[in-house]
Amino acid sequence: MTDYSIVLKSWRKIFEPDCGTLRDILSPEATASDWQSLLDYLSTDHRIQYSEDGTICSLPPLDTIRQRSEKVSVALSIQMEGYTINSYFFIPGEIEMDLLPDEINSENKAKSVFDFLSSIARVLDKEVFLTGEGVNGNVAQLRSAAVLFVNPARQFSLRPEFANGQEPTAKSAL
Repeated sequence: MTDYSIVLKSWRKIFEPDCGTLRDILSPEATASDWQSLLDYLSTDHRIQYSEDGTICSLPPLDTIRQRSEKVSVALSIQMEGYTINSYFFIPGEIEMDLLPDEINSENKAKSVFDFLSSIARVLDKEVFLTGEGVNGNVAQLRSAAVLFVNPARQFSLRPEFANGQEPTAKSAL
């Protein structure tokens, strides 16, 4: 695990803009129950906007979203302070959200992303991964491919090349 202070100090490298590519937030091997727990949490603790074919609607249960996604384009936007996290419900067995690294242009916004990841890990009781766009795999594969990940105990693990030249050391929780 990586000391949280190293994660926070590394925010510029973690969110370095790369020609418009996204950072993905992933929780693989997700069940319908995981998805519904996430939706319940987001609708209670965050400003969200659900849409179908671009038309804003109230957030339905997951089963309805899945049915509608076969006919229309569905999207969930989570309005954070100064940036947005989006989900398009592409893969039923995986929770995937994305954000534009260009929007994470301050330590406060980076901390907000890290707090969000920690909260999701706690809600799902699973590890949550921050990866480059299009990276996928099972939990073991993502542990080595992710920029960072956090477990339900709020312990972070940061890939060494993102740690501003510092080797990850002692574990630390938020």
